[in-house]
Amino acid sequence: MAKVVFHTGLADKAAYVARLVRKASRQGARLVVLCDQPDVFSQALWSASPVDFIAHATAKSDAQTFVMSSVILVSSLATQSRDMAQDVLVNASQTWPQEYARCSRVIELVGQASDEVLSGRERWKLYITSGIKPDKLG
Repeated sequence: MAKVVFHTGLADKAAYVARLVRKASRQGARLVVLCDQPDVFSQALWSASPVDFIAHATAKSDAQTFVMSSVILVSSLATQSRDMAQDVLVNASQTWPQEYARCSRVIELVGQASDEVLSGRERWKLYITSGIKPDKLG
């Protein structure tokens, strides 16, 4: 069963993802980031630090880059049809990832805007309905 943690009250999800991904990938984790605009998040990873490079791929990446990357940015989990074994799902979108069970850990990101707070609450309820008690940070 996946462990789910909500990170709430985020002012800038892309910058938060960059910090989160850098820390997790340093620890050897493999992540898939579900986001509405993978190119925006890709740019955030490229510019996160002048000395660190966070290797990542998008659905547009070639097959070798996609498979070799420890961080995958996608706008839909259906787009990750290629074989990949990710440990952590980071949900930066406002949709509930029904395929969350593919990963051992799920990090739900919730911004400060009222629509994001409402969708975060709905996702929380869906996890509860699925038998998962999420934790909350923030």
